[in-house]
Amino acid sequence: MARREGDKWHTKDTPGPRPYRNLTQTDSTRNNEVPSLSEDIDDDKMTQTRFNEIIRFIEKPYGADYVNLIAHYERLWHCWHDLYVVFDPDCRLNMGRAKWAIQLANNCFPSYLALMERRLTYAHYIKCPTDCMIEAMKCCVLIFTKISKYLDPDYLEHGLDQEFLQKFDVHFQNLVGTLIDNILKCSSVLGSAMIDVLAAIGSHLYLRLPEEVEKRIVPFLMSVTNADPKHVSSQVKARVGRCFGKYIEFPWFRADFPFMVGIFELCERFLLQSENVMKISYAWVFANWTDVIVNDFPSTDENLYNNDINIRILSTLILYTNLPVKAKYNIGRAAGNIFAWMDMQLLEIEVVRNAIRKLTENLVAMIGTGQDYKLRWNCAYALGNILGNRIFFHYLEADVVDPIIKTLSKWMVNSQNFKERAQCVTSLRKVVDKDIYGDRYALVWNRLCLSLAVLPVETCEGIQKFKSECILLFFHLTNMLETKDFPSINDAVTGNMQHLRSLVDDFAGAILMEDFDAVITANEYIKDIENQLAQLPYETTASALADIVQLAVYRHRGTRRDSASST
Repeated sequence: MARREGDKWHTKDTPGPRPYRNLTQTDSTRNNEVPSLSEDIDDDKMTQTRFNEIIRFIEKPYGADYVNLIAHYERLWHCWHDLYVVFDPDCRLNMGRAKWAIQLANNCFPSYLALMERRLTYAHYIKCPTDCMIEAMKCCVLIFTKISKYLDPDYLEHGLDQEFLQKFDVHFQNLVGTLIDNILKCSSVLGSAMIDVLAAIGSHLYLRLPEEVEKRIVPFLMSVTNADPKHVSSQVKARVGRCFGKYIEFPWFRADFPFMVGIFELCERFLLQSENVMKISYAWVFANWTDVIVNDFPSTDENLYNNDINIRILSTLILYTNLPVKAKYNIGRAAGNIFAWMDMQLLEIEVVRNAIRKLTENLVAMIGTGQDYKLRWNCAYALGNILGNRIFFHYLEADVVDPIIKTLSKWMVNSQNFKERAQCVTSLRKVVDKDIYGDRYALVWNRLCLSLAVLPVETCEGIQKFKSECILLFFHLTNMLETKDFPSINDAVTGNMQHLRSLVDDFAGAILMEDFDAVITANEYIKDIENQLAQLPYETTASALADIVQLAVYRHRGTRRDSASST
């Protein structure tokens, strides 16, 4: 291995990487290793010329053209020899400079991967400079992430040369095997970084692994999660969650129900762990798991159509209520998925109703409180899926639904975050039956008008999104309007008629075609209401609303005509 004596480097015994064969090489060059560093280069003068060459070479944009990279393969190997010695146990190379060079290497995929492969093979992990190895693992993560993206048939910006891929595959496959062999020999910090490399493997890249390597990955990761805590840290086990959270989205894994059950059982177990790092990681895995379940498995699927596993899913959701904030990020996503997916016959079971009541109480309590708006947004999303299903209303009754509507209505006005406000509006719009609003129907109208009245003058992206949701709620409420509602909404509507008109004037043209049916229906419906109130109180209010709805139809059709003529 390379060692330093005084101010000189000695590398003649170092197993250096061999350059790849190409047509420009002589037989002698092909069979010789990359030349070692000159013995008269000290630490301060070392590789200045080569280092500059590395920077120039690496910073050169390749885009879709990897042929250029292949053509300079041997030259790149010579450049990388200076970084090669960084990973020897006894080096005292300038770490800052080395890390900088490593950071610049992200686009030199095969060469850098080969370097990593060799260093992982020969390094003594306990003695090796851990901080540089971690930087190297970060580069491998970027390499695997980019290659995974470029291999996706739907990603058309980059095409990968087949010669390039053949050379890449050799190092990629060897590196994955070497990682599996050595992860548990490393420190917790370095082992975690190596797990991150496995997590960066996308589905199309995963398929390029030989079967014997591919079959090792999941059993190895499962063995890590089951390892004795004395030998494998919580940090490493938490990083394994990152792998499973991504792997369950691969087509062959998401269709493998026993594998999906195994991942669910890991979430059940690790959400009860005392370490926050475990709870945070596996809360995210569980939310991803619900994404797959609701998309790929109907609730009536024979694998899931039993009370036991569904009650376990609800019980796992309830665990979120005692998790740290970063783990709670995923409660809304997971709960929202399950609320929309669950077979409603389960609500006939008392223990299920009690679980949902407890869960909704916690979701309601988290909206509008604390500084974590991401958590609040997710909770508002989940509650919308309860409002959108009348069967929930039937079983959970007003004592659960009432606080949901009141809370969403309150924070659509008062939240300091417009993304949260917009989601409250979206969730209120999911009510499919006016009976679910009940006496709170007028409250929602009043809060909608008030929210428009207190909007700031500036027009940032968040406010624009909020207004685009408000206009849809306006038509949603209009389609439920009855003559008996006017006494309770008249003051709010007449006092904010100009705000409603401005909202429609500015945003009606951008309403998507799939949402425009609500506008057409409202246009016919409000005319009927206006006729019913002829010569009666509130006729003026109904006429003004009819004018606003008619304006929306005019603006939307005008936008469509302008769009058609421009094309």
